[in-house]
Amino acid sequence: MECDAKRCFWEITRLITKNEDITILVGRASESFLDNYLQMADGDFYHPLSSRVCLTEYAGKLAALANSFVITVNGNVAGLVCAYLNDCITFRGFIPFVHVKKEYRGLHLSKELLNAVISICIENHFLTIGLEVSQQQTAAYSLYDSLGFVLLSRDDDGRCYMELQLP
Repeated sequence: MECDAKRCFWEITRLITKNEDITILVGRASESFLDNYLQMADGDFYHPLSSRVCLTEYAGKLAALANSFVITVNGNVAGLVCAYLNDCITFRGFIPFVHVKKEYRGLHLSKELLNAVISICIENHFLTIGLEVSQQQTAAYSLYDSLGFVLLSRDDDGRCYMELQLP
């Protein structure tokens, strides 16, 4: 997905420049961008997303309700995190989607994306942010653990719910 990442958004609310090569765009991504990204990433998950949801419908839901955090390397889209940050009653957020393209793994881009989500949650006075991960995804589980996410529950299929308490 080598595109002008800025054109993939309906609205960019923040631009975070990590260095001259890496930028994180934060805002509302378009449904078509999200649908294309989900289709591309589908097979990279331990349990493909398409086995659990209709990707096109899921893209519509993310476009309507989630903040998107897109990381680019030299202008190319390298990863995406989506976060529901719209609960202004309990101030709990949820991250339903984390992905970095295979060719960009090992560069700690997931950590950069998640730190951007955490920073925005703190700025907006969120109390917690949660996510789910398969226990078979040991690298992802270890990353979340290293960022302070705590395991709260695990179902019979190995899906773990983790949550981070924010300051």
